This record gives sequence, C-alpha cells and structure tokens, in this order.
Amino acid sequence: MPDRAKTVPPGPWVSPARPLSPLNAISASPKVATGPEGTTVVYWRFTPGADSILQARVRPPAGEFGPIESLSPAGSDASQPVLAVGPDGTIRAVWASFDGVNTTLVTRTRSSGGALEPIQNLNTPGPGIGPPALSIGSDGTTTVTWNGTNGTHSIVRARTAPPGRAFGPEVLLSQPGEHSGASQVVTAPDGTTTAVWRRNNGSDHKVQVSTRPPGGSFGPVEDLTTIGASTSQPAVAIGPDGTVAVGWHRRFGVDFFPQVRTRPPGGGFGQTQSLSTPGQPASDPRLAVGPDGTVTAVWSRSDGPYDIAETRSQPPGGQFGPTIDLSQSGASAEQPVISAGLDGSEVVVWSRFDGVADRVESRTRLPGGAFGPTQIISPEGQPSSFSEVAVGPDGRATAVWRRSNPFLIYSISTLAPEYTLAVFVPNGSRGTVTSNPSGIDCGSLCLADYGSFTRVTLTATPATGYRFSGWNGSCSGTEPGCEVTMDEAKSVSADFEADPAVCPPKKLKTNRLKRNRKRGTASLKVQTGGKGKVIVKGSKKVKKSSGKVGANGRGRLKVKARGKAAKALMKKGKVKVTIRLAYRPGGDCPDRTVSRKVKLVRR
Repeated sequence: MPDRAKTVPPGPWVSPARPLSPLNAISASPKVATGPEGTTVVYWRFTPGADSILQARVRPPAGEFGPIESLSPAGSDASQPVLAVGPDGTIRAVWASFDGVNTTLVTRTRSSGGALEPIQNLNTPGPGIGPPALSIGSDGTTTVTWNGTNGTHSIVRARTAPPGRAFGPEVLLSQPGEHSGASQVVTAPDGTTTAVWRRNNGSDHKVQVSTRPPGGSFGPVEDLTTIGASTSQPAVAIGPDGTVAVGWHRRFGVDFFPQVRTRPPGGGFGQTQSLSTPGQPASDPRLAVGPDGTVTAVWSRSDGPYDIAETRSQPPGGQFGPTIDLSQSGASAEQPVISAGLDGSEVVVWSRFDGVADRVESRTRLPGGAFGPTQIISPEGQPSSFSEVAVGPDGRATAVWRRSNPFLIYSISTLAPEYTLAVFVPNGSRGTVTSNPSGIDCGSLCLADYGSFTRVTLTATPATGYRFSGWNGSCSGTEPGCEVTMDEAKSVSADFEADPAVCPPKKLKTNRLKRNRKRGTASLKVQTGGKGKVIVKGSKKVKKSSGKVGANGRGRLKVKARGKAAKALMKKGKVKVTIRLAYRPGGDCPDRTVSRKVKLVRR
C-alpha cells in the first residue's frame, strides 16, 4: 500500500464529464473501484436485448480509460456484478449468470496487461442465488461471499482464493433455520477478513458478523443488532489501519434511523451509535474510514417534502460529532456516497433536483478541515442519478453515474497530480539515459514531470568504450533497465565506467630509433594497441614530448636532452638517457608505460 505521506488531496474536477458506455442501448448500475497501485475500473450492466452483459472500462495508473470490454458472454444474463482491483492491477469480477432456469455465481480475472482468463463457476447452479460481495487483500487473497438456498433457507456462504491459486471449498457463514443474505466483505492490510450480513429472525432482521484472522478460518457469528426492530441490509467499510465500520438503518415505528458500530484494529465492536436526530427519519448510511481510523457516515434524511444529504464523523476512540448538512434544502438530495483518500481527504457525491433534472453534486473535505463548497459535476439538462465515487491511492477521485434518456454511464475525475523525475549522469560523455514514456533523454541532468503512479522505464546506454556500472537513488542494481513508479518526486543517477572489453590492448613497444646528429635529438617509432596518445615523460634529463597514434597504433616521439644531459651532450658529443614512455588510450582505459635507454649523438 502506498505511503500515506506520499498522497495528496483530490484536485479540482476536470470537466466535462464524458460518457463511457455504448450509445446504442440501455446501460445501468454503474460502479467504480480503484486498486492500491492506481488502476481504476468503471463497470455497469449493458442491455442490448433480453439479457444484460457486464461491461467495463479500465484506466491504468496515470492513464486514460481504455476501450469498452465485455466481461460476461452473450447468451446469459449477467446481474449483480461486483469488481475489485488487486495489488498488482489484476481485476476480479464476480456476477450472477442466469441461463433462463438456474443462476450460477461466476468469476473472471483480467490481468494487469488486459488478458481475460476463462470464466469459473463458484457454486452449483440453482435457484435463490443472492448478490455476491468481493474483497481482495493486500497480498492478493480473494474472498467472495453470497447467499444460496439449502433447500429451506437462504444461507450466507464464502469461498477464498489464496494468491495465484484456485478457490478453496465453500464455507457456510450464517446459521441455518432462518433466511440470511445481503452480505458484504472487507479485508484489512494484515489479511483479517470481516463478513457481515442481514438475518431474518422470523419477525424482523438483524445484522451479523463473522471474522477470519490472517491464515485462519471464519470465527463464530456475532450479532451487531438486537431483536425488536428490523434493520436494513448492512454497509461496511475498512480503513488502511484495519478499523472496520458497519452501518445500517433500523426501523423504529414507521421511521428508519441510521446506526453504526465500529471495531478498532485487534479489538471488538463498540456500542451502537444512532446518527440521525429523533423525529427526522433517515436511511441508507454509507461509510468511509480514513487512514487514522476516523469513520465518516453519510445518509439521506427527510426534511419535510425533501431529503437532505447529511454526515457525521467519529475520531479514533471517540464518539460521532455533530451532524453536518451537505446538500441545500429546497430540493431532494438522494443516495449520498462517500470515499476517503489515503491522506484523510473525503469526497461525497449525491444527486439533487435542480428544477429541471437531477444532477450529481459533490463536496470535498481536506484533512483537518471543513467540507468545501458544493460543486455540480454532471452536465446541465441531463437527468443523472445512482452516483458512486472512489478516491485512488494518489488522491485522484473518480465519480460515475447513470444518465437517463438515453441511459448512459458517465464519469468525471479530479485532476491527477504530477511528480518530477530527476535523472543525473555524473559523467555525461560516458553514456545517456532515456525513458518510456518519453521525457528523459540526457547525458548530464534532466527533469520530466509524470502523472501520479506512472511507471517510467529508464534505460541506460553507454557510449563507445564504456559500460553501465549501476543505478543510485530511486533505482538500484546493475541492469541497464529500471522501472520507477511516480508516487512522489524521485531522483535517479546512472554511473558508467570504462569497458575493459573495448579498451585497446595495453601494448606499447619501441621500435627503430632515428638520430638527428646535427641537432642531437632522436625520433623514436612506437607501436601501441590502438589509437590514443603517446608521451615521453619529462625528467631532469629529458624534455617532455607527445604525439597522437591512429587506429593502427603507429606513432613517433621526439627525444631531446635537457639540463645536465644536454650540457654533457654539447661537451662530449654523446649522452645516454633513460626515457619513460606512456600510452594513453583515453577515457577510463588504463595507461601502458615502458622505459628505454637511448643514446643521443651530436656532431
């Protein structure tokens, strides 16, 4: 899971909203899910004829939504779909497939690269198969819950697939004797899995829960509500720290009131807390849990002829604070939903009538602050409802809804943050670094900005005579390729060194010496291993000289006496000196040195 410190609040909504579904048939039931590495999927039911098809569009990290993908086949009705994104971008889909006689719960996986695996059955085909729920843990463990009949009553069941393995056997979660259904399931980062559902006790309904510890089995059933008043189907949310919140609305007389119970990591569920004010019936609570365990609930409350979207928050270990009205009075606000970011930001969306049509509205609260102003995010004059929202690990929020007349699925997202990648090559002449996506192409220092969670592949290419020796900073290792995930500003350096395999041989041989007796100097032929430079090193007796050698390695050096040796040469007409020669190929290739005695003559 990304570091909380690296996340940023949601930016502004980027208008206009765009349609995602086909234009030639009815689409409904939009949902959105995002994974811990930034992949986002929007899915819906597409009905071109008698049967519905599960369709989706996938947006990779820092990318755009791809083409429409049909996940279910034609010829059988796909209903009650649920999708989740795994830690590596793999998408798991589960839905109920009806063939005209029986219903089968089926699942299908889409790899991070877009490949669809074969469809698998999760249960024995039959009647009375209830809606599935799906959760994927941080290690890729997948849990599916649903309700199916035992011949007399509906029983909540579960199956689990460890990472990279098939689903295990079916496990019964609820007890026989009465009907149970409307299950939900969540998984904590440590693998603790919590399943909740609603059970009929003969006269009303109550909410129950069962928990599976990491690597263990589901434990005993626990009642979250008492008998005596009927409850709705539960909602459940889990935070990055493992805090679990379960909500429902409960009937008292003729009215419903939202209630919540929370469980801290490693603890038990606290007392039931009622959220709405007596005399003001409310229903359908939706929940979000922030990174520090703060629980926020939203719901719709009756305000005479209209409904108001409201919210309350509970800090870790505390009680729910005061009620905040999110929508304005004067028109009904329906179906508020909420999602929390890893930095603690919260985004709420709902639909509200503007006098002409229902439009989707939104408000955002930054960590430690108050909710900002209401923003209308759906187009004017287009009836829009059934909105959902998800905030990704980079703080980017994505909202979806259904537009009526025609029935299309629309989506809008907040601005994706960008981070700077800096690449430094200490010795730029030794090699270059390039990137995919493009932006980096340099031999010294260069900078490029990339959208959050972009995977940038860097490639180090050495210049002739050099080899890549390793990465530093946000890359490591000695392979020439490196992938950097831009979840924050990052820097990388690339080192190159001389490649012994391409350096000339360390050869330096002296050949014929030709004396200039008139001047008292000499010309010395040399043979090296390749091109470069040859040098007579200066000393007290010999002047320094140098010359270039070509690819054939042939060169010539001048030898001239100096100091006392020069005086001796002038006086006696001859002198012997020892010269030190060096062959320097250039770059980081090693030098070759030799010594030779030379007799100079002057007449």
